[in-house]
Amino acid sequence: MRSRKKSVPTKSYLERVGPKFPLWDSDCTHISPALRHAVATYCTNFSTLYAGFDYDTLQRTNFLDESSRFFKVDYPIPLRAITDKYLLFFLDELLPYSLDQYRSLSDDEKASDYSKAHFSSFFSESVSHITDYFIYMAIKERIKAGLFREAQGRLIEIALSAQMDHLRTLMKVRVGYDDLYMACSMSTSLILFLSEFIRSARIENTILKYLEEDGVDLEVARAVEQATLDFNRLYHRLRGSFHEGGAEELRKIWPRRANGSEQFSCMLGSCLKCARGRV
Repeated sequence: MRSRKKSVPTKSYLERVGPKFPLWDSDCTHISPALRHAVATYCTNFSTLYAGFDYDTLQRTNFLDESSRFFKVDYPIPLRAITDKYLLFFLDELLPYSLDQYRSLSDDEKASDYSKAHFSSFFSESVSHITDYFIYMAIKERIKAGLFREAQGRLIEIALSAQMDHLRTLMKVRVGYDDLYMACSMSTSLILFLSEFIRSARIENTILKYLEEDGVDLEVARAVEQATLDFNRLYHRLRGSFHEGGAEELRKIWPRRANGSEQFSCMLGSCLKCARGRV
């Protein structure tokens, strides 16, 4: 049986549904001129950036648009500068590279639930989880409660700067799409830890002091990073084959969830096919 060719949106359709500049109200004045220019270019070129992708893929995909919390006047002041820099990096470097790498995948790779889930959630994983949830929600609440500390903000700045440097290195060596996604996911997990789980000024200052030392063992850091990347790659591959034997292997590498009070099933997002659109 011949497979049905998927319908591809026209340029006029993409121009109609794409984000419209500006993405913020007139009272939002903290956006830098460089980012304003990058957003204007992104909105203008949206139909070109996403040309060739089918309707099904695009309808499940998250994009930068007016809903971004950074474009709100109450975005946390201490982290505005680093967020501005990170969004500029995303628009100028990370987004174009990721789209090129996705286009280079084979048709079979693009058809896999594994790759589809990565594509639809790439913006969320690399940007909006950080800006809209970890910073706008978690950090904003800590500021309101008087619990935000300068050291915590500094650690988030360092982490985002390091993330940009790391992703630039990966792009320089032409890393593939899935590994790029995994690198974004790992870095996002670090921002989650720094924004929501650190509750001790002593720990924050200890980490800052360690980062300032000359004797940081980069080989150990790289080994941990590679091991984490390998695990995440295996984890997502098994999620993609949950009903084809992946479930049993997934139980072995994630025993706590498998044996916990929650049901270990595709309904919890363990299976990419069943969780498509929710991962």
